[in-house]
Amino acid sequence: MYSNSFWKNSYKARKRVDSIDRYPKKYELKNNSHMTPMEVIKEYCNKATLHGIRYTVREGAPTYDRMCWVITLIICTFFAGLFVKTAWGTFVSSPTVTSVETTHLPLHKVPFPAITICPAVKIDRIRGLDVFKKVSTATFLNVTYLNSSMETILEHVMSAFAMLQHPFYDRMVSHLKAIPDLHSYDTLNVTAMIHSPNYINSQEKSTYLR
Repeated sequence: MYSNSFWKNSYKARKRVDSIDRYPKKYELKNNSHMTPMEVIKEYCNKATLHGIRYTVREGAPTYDRMCWVITLIICTFFAGLFVKTAWGTFVSSPTVTSVETTHLPLHKVPFPAITICPAVKIDRIRGLDVFKKVSTATFLNVTYLNSSMETILEHVMSAFAMLQHPFYDRMVSHLKAIPDLHSYDTLNVTAMIHSPNYINSQEKSTYLR
C-alpha cells in the first residue's frame, strides 16, 4: 500500500501518515484551527444558509456583484435592527401580559365590580349616544333640547363614564378637561339612569347592546 520510502521513515512519521489516511476529517479540523480570521469569515460565508451571504465571497464573481450584495445585506441589517428597536420600545412602554383564568367559579359568585356588563367593543356608539341623550335630557339635565355644543359636552361625559375603571382613572382626564362646567352634571347618575323607565323603554326599542 505504501512505497519503500514510506517504510524508511521513523515510526512516528509512519504512524502520522497512516492516521491521516484513516481519519482525514479529524486532521482537516486540526488544520482549520490555524486559519486566519479572514479565512474563517470566508468559510462561514460559503457555508451559511442565510440568503445572500455566500454571494459576497463567491469565487469568480465580479467585484461589482459582490459589492451589490454587501450593500444589500447592510441595508437589510439596518432595517431589521430598526424594526427590532421599534418592537422592543413598544413592548417596554406597554408590555403584553398573558394569563389563563379558570372558569370553574360560577359568575353569580363573582363580586359586581369584577363583572363587565357592556364592554365598549360591544356597543354601537351612535345608537347608545342617541338613547343616552333622550333619557338624560329630560330626567337628569332638566332641559328639553340639546344644541350641538351640549351634545359635544354630553359625549365627553359619556366617554368619561365609559373609561371609569380601576386603577386606570387617568384615562378619564382628557374628557373631563373638555367639559367646561363639570359641576352642572353632578346629577348624572349611571345607575339611576339605567333603572329609569325611559331608559328601559328606549332599550327595548334599540339594539345598540349586542
